Amino acid sequence: MATSQPLFQSKIDVCKVKKEKKADKVPNIIKKQVPKIAKAKPKQLTARVFADRMELRSAAKKVPINVVQFSKIKKVSKGAEKDKVAALTYEGDKKKPNWVVFLRFNTDKGYDEFLKQVDKAKHPETAQEQP
Repeated sequence: MATSQPLFQSKIDVCKVKKEKKADKVPNIIKKQVPKIAKAKPKQLTARVFADRMELRSAAKKVPINVVQFSKIKKVSKGAEKDKVAALTYEGDKKKPNWVVFLRFNTDKGYDEFLKQVDKAKHPETAQEQP
């Protein structure tokens, strides 16, 4: 795989992955976990955002998920604007097909840019209309 330049890089305070078998339980998981993620102790990660994916890296610990492919995101749920929390409903594996990836961004700019990039990847036709 050829290495390309990231569109931008951002710091993430918290990254957590919850895996669930049943899709109908996902909204309840998001509802319960978003406030917890907003208050969680920061564990710094670096996110490198490309056109089709986001790579997560940490110098200190193992990362819960290394690469987030934008094509596998089913839904993006946003927390309160001040909390900078995004919950991604994500395609999982055979055993647990529904993953929820919670991200708390360090900066407003990183949060906004990430959401724009995910929206562009999911809806390329609307992204081309905007200047």
